[in-house]
Amino acid sequence: MDVDLAARLAYLFQENDMRILNDQFRDALYRQADASPRLRAHERLHEKSQDPVQRIVVGLRRGTYIPPHKHPAGQDWELFQVVDGDIKLLIFNDEGMVKQTLRLGPDNDTFAVQMPPNTVHSMVCMSDHALFIEVKQGPYREEDAKLVMRWAPSEGDEQAADYVKRLEEAATGNALTR
Repeated sequence: MDVDLAARLAYLFQENDMRILNDQFRDALYRQADASPRLRAHERLHEKSQDPVQRIVVGLRRGTYIPPHKHPAGQDWELFQVVDGDIKLLIFNDEGMVKQTLRLGPDNDTFAVQMPPNTVHSMVCMSDHALFIEVKQGPYREEDAKLVMRWAPSEGDEQAADYVKRLEEAATGNALTR
């Protein structure tokens, strides 16, 4: 993230120790996602990775690839609340079969979900952009934060863009292995 954008983001939501997430914050995060090769951007609300509760605001652009993954039991639960846009959440079994799909967002029947540990999941942005808040147990430890499933392309793989289209079209019962 460039320094100017980081300063603007910090200014937008920091006021007397209260963090304000407003339209300007959302739009700045979307611009950052648009400029990112990963087509997503995040802003941490917690102070450090050792904090017992991790709070992150994530901006997505359509086409971003979040590989199917799960979090080990030590990370416990994970909560997503979609505050703007339309996200499709996919829940898989360990072999790559879609067990469930949910459309999340303020204009959908479901706007938030809390997942237990070891739930294999991915999500795709179904609108031009989407914004969600992720809350999970800390501390964050990169080495065991998530396990990416071997049956799906890794991020940056040449097959990732085609796999995103498969995720967008997937329904319960579909196998989404390579």
